[in-house]
Amino acid sequence: MTTPTSTPRSASYGPWIALAITALVFAVALVLYPRMPETVPTHWNAWGEVDGTMPKHIGAFIGPGTCAFVLLLYVALPRLSGKGMELERFQGAYDAIMLALVGAMAVISITVSLAEVGYEMPTLPIVGCAIGVLFAVLGNFMGKVQRNAFVGIRTPWTLSNEEVWLRTHRLAGKLFVAGGVVMAVSSFFGPAIIVGVLLAVGLSFVPIVYSYVLHRRLEG
Repeated sequence: MTTPTSTPRSASYGPWIALAITALVFAVALVLYPRMPETVPTHWNAWGEVDGTMPKHIGAFIGPGTCAFVLLLYVALPRLSGKGMELERFQGAYDAIMLALVGAMAVISITVSLAEVGYEMPTLPIVGCAIGVLFAVLGNFMGKVQRNAFVGIRTPWTLSNEEVWLRTHRLAGKLFVAGGVVMAVSSFFGPAIIVGVLLAVGLSFVPIVYSYVLHRRLEG
């Protein structure tokens, strides 16, 4: 009589890549830190004008700290998943989503760090484009995300019905890609980025409403 053995999990190098990206962001901040003024810009309005500042000992490390926080989530969430909702079931999509998050935060952080030391950076277009690309990447992999407690459109209706989950994420994937492209393009046209941001945020609510309507239809 043979004893069934579990299939070993394939190793994922995603966290190591995310760690390397995070280390690079910290390195850039540390190298540029001595050149930063005591008060650094941390926020820009729709016209690319600085409208928010912070002391440099805080502002210089907001971006790197955000990357580190995403990396922590990347490593911790699979270990917090409940039975039957393991993130390893869609490891490839999970890696792509988390690396896209770290990558987008890294681009934004390095751009802001360069602007803080006086480089003439098109900060708003770069930030808007990075977020738009992030949305597009999320959308591209949304349809591959299986039911779980942390990633995806998690509403009472998607979590309670597999069909609702699948169809909602297929719709969300298309909307996220479209919204991300619009946001990335609009970021190069000054105040037009506001339209892109509002569109992307609005499209994020459509799948939530859709999941409710679909659940009511399927469950009667």
